Amino acid sequence: MMNVLIISPDKMSIFNLVKFINYLKINNQRSSKYETALWEKLINPLMPIVMILFALPFGFLQQRSGGKFLKMFIGISIGIGYQIINTLFRHLGLLNDWPPFLSSLLPSFLFLSLGIYMIMRFERL
Repeated sequence: MMNVLIISPDKMSIFNLVKFINYLKINNQRSSKYETALWEKLINPLMPIVMILFALPFGFLQQRSGGKFLKMFIGISIGIGYQIINTLFRHLGLLNDWPPFLSSLLPSFLFLSLGIYMIMRFERL
C-alpha cells in the first residue's frame, strides 16, 4: 500500500483506485482525492459525447462567406474553457468537501445541458 502513495491518483487504474479507497475507508482516512479521481475515470469516456452534443449547434450556423476560422476559434476556446472549469470544480470539490461524484459530474452536466439547450434553440429557428 505504501507504493500507492507515490503514484498520483490520476495515473492509477480503476481497480487500484477502488482497492485503495476501500483501504483508506477501513482505516478511517480521507479518500475524497482518490474518489474524485475514480469518478473522473468513470465519467471521462462520456466526455466526447458531451463535446459532440455541444459542438452540433455550431455546425448549423450557415454562413456563406467565411466564418470558418471564427467557428474553430470559438470551439477551441470552449474546449479549453471546459477543461479549466473541470479542473476548477475538481479542486473546489476537494477544498470544500463536496461529494466526489458531484465535483466530477457537475461540469459535464453543465456543458451537456448547455449543448442540449443550444440544439433545441437552433431547431426552433
